[in-house]
Parts: sequence; structure tokens; C-alpha cells
Amino acid sequence: MFTFSDEYADNKLNEMVELCRRTYYEKSKIQNMVNIFGNTNHSIDYTLGRRVNVPKRWFTDITHYPNMVFEDFGAHVASSEKWFLVSKIPENRSIDFEEMEITPESLISSIFSIEYPQRVTLFIPLPFYMQFHLEWRRLFDPIDDRFVIGGIPIEVVWSNKYMDFNYLMILERDAVNVSYRTPIENRLEIFYSELNSDELDFTVKSSISYRVVEPSRIKLITPTNLPSQEEGTSS
Repeated sequence: MFTFSDEYADNKLNEMVELCRRTYYEKSKIQNMVNIFGNTNHSIDYTLGRRVNVPKRWFTDITHYPNMVFEDFGAHVASSEKWFLVSKIPENRSIDFEEMEITPESLISSIFSIEYPQRVTLFIPLPFYMQFHLEWRRLFDPIDDRFVIGGIPIEVVWSNKYMDFNYLMILERDAVNVSYRTPIENRLEIFYSELNSDELDFTVKSSISYRVVEPSRIKLITPTNLPSQEEGTSS
């Protein structure tokens, strides 16, 4: 790892690395969505993260505060893990899509057909946002990134411009195993080295493989009544 000869700059670099790490672990929800294992012998199939050139002056200049940039680095990896799940799991040929009109009754029935609904994460297209938060609020009781259905809190992930999908996925935690190259508590990997006299080569990532072990505990739904984007997000 690179170190600055100047104590102020070196301390600032270490603070930003720690901020990046802390932000990731605060925002990472993957342990609630699937079973995760660390330090495994599985081959690593995917690397999620960023590799960027970072100016050294961010650390040497006392008037520069790159906090938001390093928070974004950590948040990006956490978000990439969600996107990985919702984009890769549907590629599994043992899981079929079903067409369905999304109503409170049909969705609640699908959720509770899963063996352990309290372990479910819902991935939902953003155009449904207004219906869930206004028309169907009484039934789903949305609180932050969760619904409470029949007293059971259920994690919810909404699509967005960086994580775009138009289907619903009901994912029970025991359906998928995700393995990290590193121990779970160190699953965020951060590397940096001197690129040239002005820049550092900075990498933040997680290295994983995954396996669907219980396809019957995953439901993929193509909604027949997907609202338009304008309908779903207008106030």
C-alpha cells in the first residue's frame, strides 16, 4: 500500500479509506437477502466495484474534503451487490417467470406461498412506488426500505436509474448462497498504489461467486399491469 511522507496527508488517506469501508458496511444488505460465506475455496466468478484514479491533492490540500466521493465508493459496492442479485438470479434456467396482475391480494399470496416469508426480500419496479405508498399503504405499511405485512417486516429493493428492472422478484434468503474470497467481516477489498506523481490507483470491490440452491424459494413475476414511469413517480 502507498503511504504519504506527510503525516497530515497520510492520516487523511486512512480516514477516507475507513469512511469508504464504514459506508459499505452500513449500506450493505446482502446478508439479509441471501446466505453469505467468507474465505471459501469456491472459484470467484464476479468482481463488483470500482477502479479509479484519485488525485493526491485530495489528501495534501487542507481545503479539500473528498468525503462524499469515498462514501460513494462504498455505497456503490453495496448497491452493486443488489444489482448483481436481481440481474443474475433470473438467468437461472430452473426458475420460470410467471405473468401476473400485481394487486395487494396476488402479491401477498405469492409472498406467503414461500416457506419462510419473514426471510423474503422483494425487488419491485419503481413504477409501482405510488400504488404501494398511497393506494395500498394500509396493507403494506411501508417504513423506510421495508413493508410490514401481517406483522412480518419484509425488505424491499426498488429499481432506479442505476438498477433498472421491470419484473418483480421474491427472494427467500436460503434460496441462494453467495461466497466471498475474503472473510465476511473483510469482504470489502480496498487497494491503492501510486499511479504517477499526481495520482493514486484506487480500487474498491468485493469478489464473489453465487449458487441458486433452492429455486423453489424464488418467484419471478412479469407484471401485466406495470404502470408507466410517470404514473409511478408522480406526486
